[in-house]
Amino acid sequence: MAQSYTQQQVNWLTQFQQLAMQLLDIADRIDAKCTEYADQTFGSGGANALTDAVVQTVIPQATASQVWGAEGAVVNVLATITSNRGYLEAIRP
Repeated sequence: MAQSYTQQQVNWLTQFQQLAMQLLDIADRIDAKCTEYADQTFGSGGANALTDAVVQTVIPQATASQVWGAEGAVVNVLATITSNRGYLEAIRP
């Protein structure tokens, strides 16, 4: 007997797959930015470190410390995506 399905189910799966693929794309792009952050020593406290003044030219309400915290949060999220990437890749078209 053929399985019955609804258009709502098909729409959900289509949208879910598209969003999951966008998540992987964004994760790859932001991972490259995090690598650049580390390579350029923007969070090091050294000569190339981001200062409040430079941060506030782009994000007026933020501090360099907040950017450092946000970068750390992104690294944690990326670790979760990486550890579950196989599930996401399994639904790649």
